[in-house]
Amino acid sequence: MSFINTKIIYPLLIILSIKKRSFTALGEQIDRSGETVKRRLISADDSKNISHMIAQYLFKGCKSLIMPVDDTLLQKAYSTVMVGAGKNFDTKTNRCIMSYRLIVGALTNGKIIVPIDFGFIFTKELLSENDPVKTKLDFIKQFLALAKKLFPNTKIKIAADGWAFCIG
Repeated sequence: MSFINTKIIYPLLIILSIKKRSFTALGEQIDRSGETVKRRLISADDSKNISHMIAQYLFKGCKSLIMPVDDTLLQKAYSTVMVGAGKNFDTKTNRCIMSYRLIVGALTNGKIIVPIDFGFIFTKELLSENDPVKTKLDFIKQFLALAKKLFPNTKIKIAADGWAFCIG
């Protein structure tokens, strides 16, 4: 893979990666160092826009798409001062851990999956009184609105794991 378009390389590496998504692992895919990948990092908004263009290209003409939504914890074990990190319940270890809670929405035709948006879910303790609490349902609505904007004439089906049943 060459660096013809440096703006698209990072989002493309993230999408194509089947290994851990660290700078070092992404660099190994293109025979470069992790520092090289890090220097080519672009803003989150630019990455999202590129992902949108990739999705529109790959799923052009699809009559139906699936929008998987999932959340995960990004553990920050030693984060006593990291802004946004809070105590979240980890279902794998059955205990609360210091972490960021990330929620991601993607689109798939059943063969290819492309992320289209993401957000962080913050605990109420981290938000001020004026900040609105954004729930998982709020994020699903946001992701669905974006999917409909990207694919106005396509039927979008939502796929989520067990927590979605609780918010319905």
